[in-house]
Amino acid sequence: MQPKDNQLNRRDFPRIAEDARVDVNRLTYPLPQGGGMRAALKDIGRDGVCFQSPDPFVAQDMLSLKIH
Repeated sequence: MQPKDNQLNRRDFPRIAEDARVDVNRLTYPLPQGGGMRAALKDIGRDGVCFQSPDPFVAQDMLSLKIH
């Protein structure tokens, strides 16, 4: 696992590129049934994650992530 190029990455904390499966659920009431939407993890770091999902999310959506 290598940090992304610092010249292109202006984040306070570096991200590490990582390929993994992610199950994503919106945190709503009532809680959704099932395993959630499958997505692909792209990178992860101290201040966040980046993943690619088949459906978009709205800014400020509260999400539950299960990383495999």
